[in-house]
Amino acid sequence: MSWPPDAARFGASAEFADWARTFPSAKSAWLACPKPEWSLWLAAEVPNLSKDEQRTVVRAALETAGDVRSSYLMFLRAWVGPREALEAWSRGDRYRLDSRQKLIAGNLAFVLALSGVIALDHVYGALFGTGTLRAFGQAAAVMIAWAALAPFAWMIRRRQLDGAARTLSFDEAVKAAATLLQNTARDRDAATLAASFRGSLRTFSSTDFG
Repeated sequence: MSWPPDAARFGASAEFADWARTFPSAKSAWLACPKPEWSLWLAAEVPNLSKDEQRTVVRAALETAGDVRSSYLMFLRAWVGPREALEAWSRGDRYRLDSRQKLIAGNLAFVLALSGVIALDHVYGALFGTGTLRAFGQAAAVMIAWAALAPFAWMIRRRQLDGAARTLSFDEAVKAAATLLQNTARDRDAATLAASFRGSLRTFSSTDFG
């Protein structure tokens, strides 16, 4: 790694550049790094990173930032958020829908199933009687429709995430991950987060800061 690093392509701040110049080497800066996003920029500057190693760096940043704060409303949206695209990018071809993504896709399938059954019931509901019998039929129809739609919804969700991930470069992924770490550091101790990030890369053999 050339020293001091030129991490401007990752959105590194002038404060980081000034701080880095106070150290004689990348290794000494890495061990003393007080902020998680600065540690990320140092790791991203390691030369000749393979694609898998790039993903490892970003994935470590995501793990350090922790899980997203979510509300029930997020499970009713069809678009892919920036954090979700970043997670998909960091997993690459090994990415599989987690329980949250399956829930998002499954909820959308349920909404479609419910809407379809309501429309059909409005036209043909009288043929199935009234009262409890009709309500039971409606519920059964929704569940059958949902079971049929859910696998397609999961497949579409996976394609959405893959498409969003393909739009990201390593530089863009690092920028986005750095923003997540900066936001996390507002509520947690920055030095502790930086140490956690370094710990996540202990087995990352190509991160040679010597």
